[in-house]
Amino acid sequence: MKNNNFKACFSEENFKEELFFSALIDDDNGFILEVNPINTFKILRIEFDYHVIYYEKIPDFASLKYIEENGLSNIKEQFVVFDNSDYIDKIVADSLGFYDENQIIHLLFKHTDGLIHILTGKMPKLIWQND
Repeated sequence: MKNNNFKACFSEENFKEELFFSALIDDDNGFILEVNPINTFKILRIEFDYHVIYYEKIPDFASLKYIEENGLSNIKEQFVVFDNSDYIDKIVADSLGFYDENQIIHLLFKHTDGLIHILTGKMPKLIWQND
C-alpha cells in the first residue's frame, strides 16, 4: 500500500466550527460541494467548475478502515490534500497515461457521516453564502 501523506487543504482560520455536509452537485454548471457550520445559516460552496476527474462519497461505517489506516481519526482538519495517494495512482493507471500524477490533486472532506474523496485538476474556489 502506498503511503498516503496528507496536509491541511485550506487555511483553518476560515473554519472555526465543524462543517456538515449539505449537498453534492454534479451538473451542467460543474461540480459543487456545499457544507455548512453548525448553528448557522451560512453555506460554504466549494466550486470546482469542470475540473473534477473523479469523486467518491463513502458513508461513515464503510470508511472506518480507510480512516484508521491513514491516520485520519486523530486530525482536527476536515479538509485535507494528499501528497501521495492510492486514488491518484488508480486513476493514472486506469486512464492508460491520459492523466499524469502531477496533474491531479486529491482532496478529502471528512465529515460526521463519512468521507468525500475528490480528484481534481485545479484547486476549488471557496464562496461563503448566507442562506
